[in-house]
Amino acid sequence: MSQESVHNQAKKPSPAAEVFELSPEVLDKVKHPPQMDEVILEQSPEERRGNQALVPQMLDEPTE
Repeated sequence: MSQESVHNQAKKPSPAAEVFELSPEVLDKVKHPPQMDEVILEQSPEERRGNQALVPQMLDEPTE
């Protein structure tokens, strides 16, 4: 491998190095995500039944 090709490869930015600008609302959601209980309660009964992370007792509890 020649020196020239080594320098050319070093100058190419990797796709992972791209900088993305996020809106303040998105950053706030990333830094302060909602509580899992709130997210689960917002789901429809069909979504909860399809959620493998929930145990059967949680599926049958009435929502408030």
